[in-house]
Amino acid sequence: MPTCPVHFNPLTSPQLENPYPVSAQAREEAPIFLSPIHGAWVVTRYEDVLAILRDPSRFSSAHVFRRPVNPTPEVLAELAHLPPEIPLLVSEDPPTHRRTRGLVSTAFSPTHVAAHPLPFLEAAICLDETRLADLAQADGADPGALGALMQLATMPLLHACGRSLAPQVPLDWASGYCPVCGAWPTLAEVRGLERTHRWRCGRCGGDWGLALLRCPYCGEADHQRLGSLTTEDDEATCTVDTCLTCKGYVKTRTVLQPTPPYAVVLEDLATVEWDLVALARGYRRPTPPGYLLGVRLVEPPSRIRTFFGRRP
Repeated sequence: MPTCPVHFNPLTSPQLENPYPVSAQAREEAPIFLSPIHGAWVVTRYEDVLAILRDPSRFSSAHVFRRPVNPTPEVLAELAHLPPEIPLLVSEDPPTHRRTRGLVSTAFSPTHVAAHPLPFLEAAICLDETRLADLAQADGADPGALGALMQLATMPLLHACGRSLAPQVPLDWASGYCPVCGAWPTLAEVRGLERTHRWRCGRCGGDWGLALLRCPYCGEADHQRLGSLTTEDDEATCTVDTCLTCKGYVKTRTVLQPTPPYAVVLEDLATVEWDLVALARGYRRPTPPGYLLGVRLVEPPSRIRTFFGRRP
């Protein structure tokens, strides 16, 4: 079985900042290899990638987000009462993919995005769903699809902000929302033998601590109002912490090491069956963010103007 001659993980530093040397070496020495870190085959040469993309019958995208473990009977019983799973754009094959993509392609044409991207990005960063819906309606785009895509589009910027601002986050940060982007936690982690409790943000990769027996949304600390949804499996690594006061919930994972920032949102997707269980019991994630941001994005100054000492 071919393996990569070097440590291949382009989603962490230093490869995150400069992936080209490792990619060039992989193309020369192991153009196709199995990545144990990602549990997937990696194809590095352009011709091979193009051939795969043009052959969906053999290389299907239908199972991009397969569940890493088999759901327990309790989870399956809850799933049976819920609507069927809605496929994602990235997990569709032609011709379905082509039809779905056509619904949102107009709003993301090069001319359209180049003309006015900043209002969309600002609304997505601030989690302003009303503004995003208004922008989508004005451009004739589907609000739900546009909102989902814009959240993905802002993640590189938010992750860069998270890396830059992490040293400035107070160690005694006591609020339930993310100290970097103001969002509610995506997941909670109970780490290592010390069982340190940490909150994680899927938007920016934020990592902060908070009292274990406390609701991040409403601050409830009465243990009689706090509970958890779990299974009888002693080896289960995920539970759902719930609050009767605000009816909120957070998925909590038991891990040895912190989840890499880029993988927080992937772990959220991989445990989606627990969201369905919580929703079936009347628990919800709050819709408004924990802290409303007031972000304004501006175009970078022209390099030519800056070089000649002119103001943009």
